[in-house]
Amino acid sequence: MEIKVIKSEKKPLLSREEYTLEIKGSKVPSNAELRKYVSENMKKDENLVLIKRINQKFGSYYSIADAVTYHDEAALKKFERFRKPKKQAGGTA
Repeated sequence: MEIKVIKSEKKPLLSREEYTLEIKGSKVPSNAELRKYVSENMKKDENLVLIKRINQKFGSYYSIADAVTYHDEAALKKFERFRKPKKQAGGTA
């Protein structure tokens, strides 16, 4: 699998950097694999990296992904909205 940064854009007012990645390979990588790649290559903490989307057209061998890296955790919590996990339906089996 080959990953290449197509576009990078700094957003100083939002305290983040946005990246567009091109992934060549027969398999679409998981969010965890992409987060690890971005954190290693951009020298950021893995907890400050978000993968916005991964898009692969049917039958093609490449994918496009959007990633965001924040400068600190306060900016991450300020600008991103996280959903609360759904409660498990508690029941005894």
